[in-house]
Amino acid sequence: MKIGAITNSFGIQIDGDNLVDLVRNARDRGSKHIELRQTFLGDCETGTGDGWRPVICKLRMLVSGFPELSFNLAVALPCLS
Repeated sequence: MKIGAITNSFGIQIDGDNLVDLVRNARDRGSKHIELRQTFLGDCETGTGDGWRPVICKLRMLVSGFPELSFNLAVALPCLS
């Protein structure tokens, strides 16, 4: 079993461009996996609601900076509305 962190647990700690620091802190505390959650990605996302979009180049840089970690991206998919 991999111990991990979910970015919505960073909540109020996310301030623009500090997601890298929060992921590094989680790694240093023993996390092996990070779940990147929509609306808790700092500057790795833009917009809200239907206008929400991930900033792929920034997510790519984040993930490539931590080759020892695994990541997944959790997004809302309103399939019943």
